[in-house]
Amino acid sequence: TYIEYLQYSVLDRDAYWKDGWNLTQNTARLLSAVFIILEYSNVSRAVVAHFAALSLLCNTAGILFFLRGFDKVGWIIHALISIMRDMIPFLLVMFVILLMFALTFWVLHDTAYVCDSDMECVDQSFNNIGRSLETIFFAGVFGDFDRDVLEETYQEVSAKILLAVLLVITSVISLNALIAFMGNTFARVLCQKTAVLTRTKAQFILEMYCQMSTNKRKQIEEENQWTYIIVPKATLDTINKSTNQNHDLLKIQAEMTELK
Repeated sequence: TYIEYLQYSVLDRDAYWKDGWNLTQNTARLLSAVFIILEYSNVSRAVVAHFAALSLLCNTAGILFFLRGFDKVGWIIHALISIMRDMIPFLLVMFVILLMFALTFWVLHDTAYVCDSDMECVDQSFNNIGRSLETIFFAGVFGDFDRDVLEETYQEVSAKILLAVLLVITSVISLNALIAFMGNTFARVLCQKTAVLTRTKAQFILEMYCQMSTNKRKQIEEENQWTYIIVPKATLDTINKSTNQNHDLLKIQAEMTELK
């Protein structure tokens, strides 16, 4: 927590909170604190267990933060994050499609349908929007459905046709489009592999830099100042052709020292 405070005090506040890793780490700390408080409070164990599970999830995700420092896995983590980021518009379109079919099956639900003796009416698949969306989601995304649930609709044949259309859109068309999108993102990240690894290592250096004291940072800045001198190309050509290149190079270095 103290290290995060140092980083927050050194970096720009907007830049700090825009970093997803910082959000994950702070969320994990918050959930851990809430879990500890609830653990010693008179609260249901189910509530405590949910906060404990979320806390473990966010804290375990922190392992990925440190794995980014290794060349063989760092760019893979970046690729996965980029794929998830690029999938947001695709997931939005998919949600609209699933909602469209969920509303359709909800309207087609036969309110006079008689439940089986071994099934409660609350277990019907299309008796409300929530249940209809849940059924369509598992059917369209995971292919997990039972054709017997179509008996709950007014017309089973038309329901089968709608279900077939849903499966074609989600399992065939959308799935192949998703694979193409993911392949495109992966190829783009692969082309930038060196830049991604360099940028990741620079972020780690910045993390360590933020943990130093102000005097230590100023000392490092003073020791690593660079001065550039513009030398005409003709001069460089003369040096390359010269038989005493070391003397000429030392002369330029002396001039640069004087400029400092």
